[in-house]
Amino acid sequence: MKILLIGKGSIGSKHYGNLKLLGFEPIIHDPKLGEFANLLEAYDLVLICTPVETHLEYINTFLKRDIDKKPSVIFVEKPLHTSPI
Repeated sequence: MKILLIGKGSIGSKHYGNLKLLGFEPIIHDPKLGEFANLLEAYDLVLICTPVETHLEYINTFLKRDIDKKPSVIFVEKPLHTSPI
């Protein structure tokens, strides 16, 4: 399973550690840490663990793809956005 973890702050680090314990090797994308993943690749699971104001931008990045490049699951840390949608 190809997993992309976006953001490796406090909660992202917890998810990363848990995924590693389960035997997965998540790919990390965190520009603040200088870790850049290829966001154009296909992933089975995407975890968005970034500041809330960036959630929709990342969600749209993956939902606007061709069907063969869309992840099966997109997990977004709460809240989804800073204001009601």
